[in-house]
Amino acid sequence: MSLVAMEEPKKILTDLVSYIGVFGTGILGTIITTRLLNREVLLTKRIFIQRVAYSSNSATWGKIDVLYNGAPCNNLHLITVEIRNDSNKNIDDVEVVFTVPEFNTFYANSGQYKQDEVFTPLLLSDGYYRYFMDVSERNRTIESLDEGAQIRLRGEIDHVTREKKFHIPVFNKNGIGIFSFLIDNTTNMEPILMVSIVKKDVRLAPYQEEEERKTIQTKWVEIMTCLSLISFAILIATYSPTVKFTVWLMIINLFTSYYLSMAIYRSIIWIKRFLS
Repeated sequence: MSLVAMEEPKKILTDLVSYIGVFGTGILGTIITTRLLNREVLLTKRIFIQRVAYSSNSATWGKIDVLYNGAPCNNLHLITVEIRNDSNKNIDDVEVVFTVPEFNTFYANSGQYKQDEVFTPLLLSDGYYRYFMDVSERNRTIESLDEGAQIRLRGEIDHVTREKKFHIPVFNKNGIGIFSFLIDNTTNMEPILMVSIVKKDVRLAPYQEEEERKTIQTKWVEIMTCLSLISFAILIATYSPTVKFTVWLMIINLFTSYYLSMAIYRSIIWIKRFLS
C-alpha cells in the first residue's frame, strides 16, 4: 500500500473531527451568546382543575342546588397552580396575578411557598388587598349611592372578584409557589385561569410533561441524525480512497450518527440549564 493511500484514512478522520469540533463550537457559542444577551429568568407553571360541585335543573337529572356558605352558587371548581423556579437564579419581590374571564368568580384562595420541605404562607399583595377591602367596605352601602356611582362600584366589584394578586418576597431556585382557588362558574364550561408574572426579566411558561419532553427530544434528534448522516456521507464519499473503505465508514456512520446526535442534544440541554 502506498504512503498516499495510508494517509487518506487519517485525512478523513481528521476532517471528521474538525467538522464535529466546528459544529459543536458553533452551537456552544450560540447558546452562550444567547444566554449572555438574554437575562430572563424562566419560571414554569402547572395548573390542576378539579370539579367540586355543579348545579343542574334538567328533566333527566332533576334539580340540583349548590350552596356556598349558605348562598346559592352554580358550578364550583378547585384550581391549583404550581409555579417553579427551575433556573439557577434567585429573585425577589415577585407579584403573581391570577385572572378569570367573565361568568367566573373567586370565592376563596390560598398561597404557599415551598422550599425544600418547608412551607411558608403567601399573602395577597398589599396594594391589591387594600383595594379589595376598600371595595368590600363601599359595597356595604351601595344602596345609598346614586345610579352612576352604583354602576362604577359594580364594575370594581367585578374586577376584584375576578382577579387575585399574590406577593412572593423571595423566590429561590428550586422553590415552588403553590396557589389554590375555589371558583364559581355560571356556565357548564371548565373555568380558564390566566396567570402572569409582574416582574422585569422574568418569564412564565407552561411546564413540559415528561411525554412532551420525549416527543420534542425525538423530533430534534431525528433532524440532527439526518443532517449528521448526510454531512458525514458527503465527507466519506469525497475523501475515501477505496470503495471497501467507503462501505465500512458508511456502516459506521449509520450506527454512530444517532448516538452522536443524542449526545449533542443532551449536551445542549445541559448547557442551557447550567447557564439559565
